[in-house]
Amino acid sequence: HHLWMGAVLKISSGAVLQEEQLCMSHHCRDQVAHFDGNDVKFVLDKNGIKWKCINRREIRGETGANWACAELQCMTGGKRSVLSHSFHYRSDCEGSDVVTTADGAVIEEAPRKGGTYRLVESLGLPPRPGCSAGPPPEMLVGPPPQGLDTRCQRLQQQQRQ
Repeated sequence: HHLWMGAVLKISSGAVLQEEQLCMSHHCRDQVAHFDGNDVKFVLDKNGIKWKCINRREIRGETGANWACAELQCMTGGKRSVLSHSFHYRSDCEGSDVVTTADGAVIEEAPRKGGTYRLVESLGLPPRPGCSAGPPPEMLVGPPPQGLDTRCQRLQQQQRQ
């Protein structure tokens, strides 16, 4: 914690992910690694571990209304990639190194600067399907499904409070 003009700024997390937020299988971690939709969060926990989290409802065979998170690390680039470092706390994944899951799947869109990850406490619950960024372009023909707009608007208003 740093004191700045009378306010405490939190620069480290005081929490870890809950068990229902962890990916317990390779299938789950692989789905998280390759997901490129809108409901993606990159977070840091109190142990300095960085995570990529997606809405669990986006994963075939997974149940629950929480996030599904896969641990991240920093690997050397190239065909014979090896662990460069654990990528914990504020460390960066620099140069030709790449951010991967613990299983070694490259996460192209992951931030490489350690200080840009949000805290685990910022996760909350993922939005309900269809309530995030809006419908895909192919769904924009004709009127929106009845009830979807008002339900999503209520959810967004609750999240702002």
